[in-house]
Amino acid sequence: MKSKLTLLTVALCFTTAGAEEYELKKALFEQTVKVQGLAVNEAAVEVSITPKIWGDFIVEKVLPQGTKVKKGQQIIWIDTEKVDEYIADKEIERKVDILNLKKAQQELAELKLKTERDLLKAKKNYEREVDNYKYYTEVELPQSFAATKFVAEKSIWGLEYTQEELTQLLKMYEADGLTEDTEEIIVQRAQNSVKSATFDNEVKQKEVKRSLEKSLPRQAEDRRLQHEVAKSAWEFAQINIPRALERKELEVLKLVRADKKKADDLAKVKADRAAMDVKAPADGVLYFGNFKNNAWSRDLAIKTLIRGAKLPQKRAFITIVPQGNATQLVASVDGFTSSRISAKDTGLLKLPSQPYMSSESSVVSIADAPNLQGKWDVVLKLDKAAKLAVGESAQVKFVSYNKADALSIPTKAVKENADGSYSVQLKMADEKQEKVTITLGQSANGKVEVLSGLSEGQVIIYDAK
Repeated sequence: MKSKLTLLTVALCFTTAGAEEYELKKALFEQTVKVQGLAVNEAAVEVSITPKIWGDFIVEKVLPQGTKVKKGQQIIWIDTEKVDEYIADKEIERKVDILNLKKAQQELAELKLKTERDLLKAKKNYEREVDNYKYYTEVELPQSFAATKFVAEKSIWGLEYTQEELTQLLKMYEADGLTEDTEEIIVQRAQNSVKSATFDNEVKQKEVKRSLEKSLPRQAEDRRLQHEVAKSAWEFAQINIPRALERKELEVLKLVRADKKKADDLAKVKADRAAMDVKAPADGVLYFGNFKNNAWSRDLAIKTLIRGAKLPQKRAFITIVPQGNATQLVASVDGFTSSRISAKDTGLLKLPSQPYMSSESSVVSIADAPNLQGKWDVVLKLDKAAKLAVGESAQVKFVSYNKADALSIPTKAVKENADGSYSVQLKMADEKQEKVTITLGQSANGKVEVLSGLSEGQVIIYDAK
């Protein structure tokens, strides 16, 4: 039993040793927030390159950081040997291309004239063919049939004439009763002529029949096909002759476009060559890197602004800052801080170079939404008296809340209940403790404002550990 009492006594001693009492008194309660920012000059000008074609900007020399420069003064020197050789080669190549283009254009002009002549000639040839075919079908072919038939009739007539002559000769000799050898010869000759005429007529009739049934119709068909061929040739000529001209026009257009592209590319390379003389865009002091995302970013500049390195494209690597003090502070703050300051609020600026002197700084703007790092961007205006160099870091303190007669207690004394309310242990007159629910307000510097549940003069007990 004695042992148990000893242990209980020891436990109570430890509890009493860790407890602290705090008497509530009305006093000034002040909440402050601090904004750590980077000093910048809003008139600073960034330097970057945006090559159109030539991307190899190889550094030969760079002016040191902190150099005072004038607008138009060269600040970076680039190795231009390769680009100069490239430009010289391309200029010669383009001269050859221009000569080839002029030749093609001359050929095109000649082909236009030739195309017109060839189309006119083909048209006339076809028109003549149409006229000739019409004459053939309307005149020559009917005449050929009529003439062939007439040949048959003439053959019959010849045979009839020969036969009639033989008949008359026989009648004459029969009437005279002559039978001389000479007369017999004449009769025989006439008889032979009849035989010959009979044979010739048979042959001629067959030939005429052949001509009427075969030769002339075939000739007419051949002539018709010849006309169709001529017609097809004209239709083909109307398509094919201009097609050669069209191909030549496209060829010349292609050469013109290629020449324009080469001229544009050459102009862009020359512009890149001119940009290799990197010059200061304004008067001021040369800073390596740029001021971005409320920080002085120098890593890229340190890696690239050295001899033999390649300048980055479309990214600022140098900033020209006007001579004089910084004009603004840029910072990124957490949600708590951003909710406790607003535009036009004025804070106290502590200068790193003069820790015992201060000046004012007012809020210009606060971002409506967090940035990619989950912070709110803040811009603060510097007082003209603040002699802060660009790139320096400084802190501005704002009084975000104050109350002259506030009651406050240590935050360690507050306990959160299961229902979300807050309570403390209140010391009673009989030295006992009582749990009291309280309503809290603002907090600062390890203390929290008590809005209700406690009054001045009361004492609370809490574990200070």
